[in-house]
Amino acid sequence: MQREQAGPVVTVNGQVVRRRVDWREGLSLAEALLEAEYTGTTTPVSLRITRGGRPISVTMRRFLSGSQNPILEPNDVIEVR
Repeated sequence: MQREQAGPVVTVNGQVVRRRVDWREGLSLAEALLEAEYTGTTTPVSLRITRGGRPISVTMRRFLSGSQNPILEPNDVIEVR
């Protein structure tokens, strides 16, 4: 039995348990990654957000330091490598 989607989602590709995270106002990249449950054994090498077919680069050093944590929009796709 499939669960019907109630609203917009963010898709997370990579080593994660949940590939779809329910979008909500103010959802940050860090929150989405926590909800997706990253399963890799090491820190990801890179993160990229695709929004409307356009890539948004995320600098890992800045993300890990907390200085870059973009707010996501409905239907964003996150690539975790």
